[in-house]
Amino acid sequence: MATMTPEEARAVLQVSASSSFEEVLAAKDRQLGRAGGDKEKAMEVDMAYDLLLMQVRTCCCCYCVACCGCVCLHMWRGCLA
Repeated sequence: MATMTPEEARAVLQVSASSSFEEVLAAKDRQLGRAGGDKEKAMEVDMAYDLLLMQVRTCCCCYCVACCGCVCLHMWRGCLA
C-alpha cells in the first residue's frame, strides 16, 4: 500500500477518530504482535501509526512535528500558540 488515508490507518490499527495517543500506541503494539513474522503487515501497521502520529502531534500554528500541546515546548520552539 503506497498511500493511506487517516480512515484506512484507523481501520488497520482498529482505533476510532477520538482515540488518544496512548490508545493508538497500544493498538500499534497489539497489531504488530498479531503480525508475527509478516513483514508486509508490520510495515502497514507502522505506516498507519506514523500517519496517525503526525495528525495527533502536528501543531496547528507552527507545524512542528514533536508538538504535544505543551506551552513550554511551544515557547522553547519559539511558538507562542
